[in-house]
Amino acid sequence: MAVQEIRQYQNDFEVWHSAYLNMTFLAHQHTEVELIWVRDGSSVITVNNQVFSLKKGDLLLCQSGSVHYSDTDAAKNILEFILFNPDLVQSRRAPLVLETQHFTVKTLKEKGMLEQTETLFSEISMELSAQAEFYEKVVQNSLKTYLYKLQRHFPVVRDP
Repeated sequence: MAVQEIRQYQNDFEVWHSAYLNMTFLAHQHTEVELIWVRDGSSVITVNNQVFSLKKGDLLLCQSGSVHYSDTDAAKNILEFILFNPDLVQSRRAPLVLETQHFTVKTLKEKGMLEQTETLFSEISMELSAQAEFYEKVVQNSLKTYLYKLQRHFPVVRDP
């Protein structure tokens, strides 16, 4: 059974970033979209009963409401997380829809997105920590730009 996670934010800006060493987590869901990036090591994460084996450099996107967990035995990894309110990056007319939710380090490299992934996590971390003037807009713009580029490289192919 999954728990409903309700995140507390420092202010009204609903974006959160953190990194953890040797991370596992119980089944849960939340309203935020979650990006999980394997900075080092590996992890097995289940999302809505689909199992993903992730290795260093892989990215996993968990949509709002997805039940996800990682119960990897003897986890040896560094996982970074960005959670954000989906309303910050999408609208009803432009929902976040991707062909996949698991982006391997190989495909991120092939599409020229690996360096952008590293930059996104680094920039979000720095902006949220410093909270300099307009940091909310910088973070929001970074997320939108990154996610639109993911959609460009991994579009959903619809049957005619």
